[in-house]
Amino acid sequence: FDKTKLIWIGSLKYSTRSIKTKWKLTWGDTEFKLLGLLFDVNLEKMTELNFNDKLQKVKNSISYWKRRMLTPKGKITVVKSILLPLFTHCFTSLPSPNTLCLDTLNKLLYNFIWEGKTKIKQSVLLKSYREGGLNMIDIYSYINCLKIKWLKRYVNNSDGKCYKLVNSLFDINKIFNTGKIFCDITIKKMKNAFLIDV
Repeated sequence: FDKTKLIWIGSLKYSTRSIKTKWKLTWGDTEFKLLGLLFDVNLEKMTELNFNDKLQKVKNSISYWKRRMLTPKGKITVVKSILLPLFTHCFTSLPSPNTLCLDTLNKLLYNFIWEGKTKIKQSVLLKSYREGGLNMIDIYSYINCLKIKWLKRYVNNSDGKCYKLVNSLFDINKIFNTGKIFCDITIKKMKNAFLIDV
């Protein structure tokens, strides 16, 4: 990450203007990387940019692990400990990717486990060892768990700035008292894709 790279945001987001200063500033055009995420002046592109980058890393990692003679149980361990954690920061910090992206990821993981030849139903694979499954992780539930943890963070830190910001958009405590109906009404009024997911 180059600390001196600057880009225009807001109404000037695609501007090629630059400001001359005594500091050596590098002017970027539309994107930069910070804290492991690719940022773009068009916020709608950020999710796609970051997930496509991570999908490529998963493909590369899978091609490496395929050379090892792992059992399905060993491959599931690789999925849980190496492949899915590549996405954890994205799932936690960005709106969820579209269904096509998640389906692609899911297909990659299951093709890796079974080498393209499905031998057990996905629903069985997700079950615990005691129920006759292989304790595979469901990525949709995994994402939902990461998103819902934000509510816990907001409520546990009710003096914090994040809590006050989110609470100005909707009453967080009402979610726990009123449930789904309040959530559905709140989502219809919201524009922030990340908070809609939460």
